[in-house]
Amino acid sequence: MVQGTGYRVELPCTIYPIPKNMKPFSIAGVQMRVNASYSNVDAMKLKLDILMNIYPWVDMVVFSELCAYGPLTHNAQEVPGAFEQEMCALAAKHGVWLLPGSIFEKKDGKIITRLR
Repeated sequence: MVQGTGYRVELPCTIYPIPKNMKPFSIAGVQMRVNASYSNVDAMKLKLDILMNIYPWVDMVVFSELCAYGPLTHNAQEVPGAFEQEMCALAAKHGVWLLPGSIFEKKDGKIITRLR
């Protein structure tokens, strides 16, 4: 987009007007130190609270893969479960789309991972 003009530019130099019904959509990615020995969920909550106080216009927040509990499978969670409920409540509190990264999931006595 050419700043201040309301137009976007595609190479080679084609100019299109931006539709009036479009709204900016802001995405924030959170990089944080992740500990494998204990839960990082409280730190994620704190980071999100700080982010939303500094940048209240953000619409989507993305955390890294395995951010909540680290890369060790002994922290596997039942899904749906407490972690998912906490993240849903946090997203609702701030009015954002929240991608808290993947977690190891316990299912039928097996441990799997999937992005939720």
